[in-house]
Amino acid sequence: MKKICVLGLGYIGLPTASMFATHGFEVIGVDINSRVIETLKNGDVHINEPGLKTLVQAAIRSGNLRVARDPEPADVFIIAVPTPLYIENQKTRNSEMDEQKKGPLTKSSMDYKRADLRYVIKAAESIVPYLRPGNLVILESTVPPRTTVDVLVPILRRSGLRIAGEDKGKIDSFETKVKREPEAANMYTPSDVLYVAHCPERVLPGRILEELVRNDHVIGGIDQTSAELAKALYKSFVEGEILITDATTAEMVKIMENTYRDVNIALANEFALIAERLGINIWEAIKLANRHPRMEILKPGPGVGGHCIAVDPWFIVQIAPEITHLIQTARRVNETMPEYVVKLVKKALAEQSSRRAEGRKRKQNQPIVSPRIACLGLAYKADVDDTRESPAIKVIDLLRAEGFDVQAYDPHVPIRVIPEQVHSLEATLNGADVVLILTDHKEFQGLDLKDYVVVDTSNLLDDEFLKANGGFCIKLGKGC
Repeated sequence: MKKICVLGLGYIGLPTASMFATHGFEVIGVDINSRVIETLKNGDVHINEPGLKTLVQAAIRSGNLRVARDPEPADVFIIAVPTPLYIENQKTRNSEMDEQKKGPLTKSSMDYKRADLRYVIKAAESIVPYLRPGNLVILESTVPPRTTVDVLVPILRRSGLRIAGEDKGKIDSFETKVKREPEAANMYTPSDVLYVAHCPERVLPGRILEELVRNDHVIGGIDQTSAELAKALYKSFVEGEILITDATTAEMVKIMENTYRDVNIALANEFALIAERLGINIWEAIKLANRHPRMEILKPGPGVGGHCIAVDPWFIVQIAPEITHLIQTARRVNETMPEYVVKLVKKALAEQSSRRAEGRKRKQNQPIVSPRIACLGLAYKADVDDTRESPAIKVIDLLRAEGFDVQAYDPHVPIRVIPEQVHSLEATLNGADVVLILTDHKEFQGLDLKDYVVVDTSNLLDDEFLKANGGFCIKLGKGC
C-alpha cells in the first residue's frame, strides 16, 4: 500500500486526502493550523461541504487517514496549500513597470497584485528532509504558470535527488518500463530520481466530492514519466478522463478557466448596468438571449468571490501586465460592483424615507438617522460556507464605512467571520430600514419581505409581487 502525505487540509486538501484514504492508500494529512488538527482528531470537520464529514470519518475509522502538524516519509507528497494575493503598492513597484505607462496597469490606476507563494514554498521546504528516491511530488495549489519548474523544482533539488527529465539518457521512459514490467503502472521507480507533477483542482464548492470523482483532470508532469505516475495515482478514484500535458501548460489551463469566467461575469455586470440605464430587465434579456444555441451569458451580481475566480486572473497579469488589458479591465469591473451595490442601498434608503414621509404626511423627506441594513448572505455563492474573497463581505465593509448600522446573517456560515454577524434571520430583519440580499441561498427563496424595502442583487425575489403587495424592491440590472 502506497503512503501519501497531503500538505494543507483545506477545501481541496482534506477531500483529496480522504478520497485517497477511502480507496486503500495510507494517508497522513498535514496542516500547520492546530485547531484544524484538533477538530479532525475529535471526529469533526472545519469545512461545510456536502458529504465531507461522512467521508472523513470513514477514512479515519478505516485507519488509513491520520492527521498531524508535521510531514513524514511517504511515497507521494501532495501540496494543496493556499495561494492568496498580496498587493504591491505602486510606490514600491519594480521600476520595470515604469516602462509600461501606456498599458492599463499604470501608476494612476491600481495597486499591483501578485500571487503569494509563501505557503507553497514553506510546504515544499518542509518535505525536503523526507524525500527519497522514486518519490512523486504533486502540486495541486493553483499557481502562476512556471511555478512548478521555476519555484518548486529548485527547492526539491535541495534533497540531493535528480529531478526527472533533467538527465533523459539515464531515466527509463515510463511507457517502455510498463511494456517490460506491466506491474510498474502501479509502482514508483526505485531510482535516485524525484518525479514532479502539477495537478490543478477543478472542482466547485458544494460539489467537491462529486466533481473530484467525475470531472476530467489535467495532469502536467515535468516529464512524461512524472505525468504517467500521477495519472496512475489519480486513476484510483477518478472516473473522468485524465489528460496529460506538461506542468506549465497544466498551470495555464487552470488560470485560463477561471479568467474566462471572470471576464464573462464582468460582461454580464456591464450588461446589468446598461439595462438599468435603459429601463429594462437584464434578467429577462439574458434569459431570452440564452435561448440562442451559441449563447451563454452568465449572471450578474454584487461582485466575484471565492479563492479562484477573484484571484487567479492576477496570476496571468503579473506575468504580462502590459498586454493583459482585457483581463485587467474585467477585474476592475467586478471589483467595483460592491461599490455600486452601496449606491443601490442609498437609493433604497431614499425610497424608505419617502415612504415614511408619506405615512406621516410630511411635505419633505427626512434622511434616516443611523439607517439599519439587514444583509442576507456572507458566502460568495449559494448554499456554501465559503467566504473567501466574498463580495458580500466587501459590501458590508463599505456600508460600515458609510456609518450604517449593519446586521448580517448567513445560514451556511455558523462561525462568526465579521462583527456584524448575527445567528438568526429574525434578529437580522428586526428594525431594518433596508433588506439587502447578497447571496442567493435556497433558504432566502420565498421569504415574505413585503413589509420591507429590499435590494436584490441575485434576482432571488419576485419584485413585481412585492410591489403589488405593498413592498418595494430594487433589483440589480432592472431599470425602474
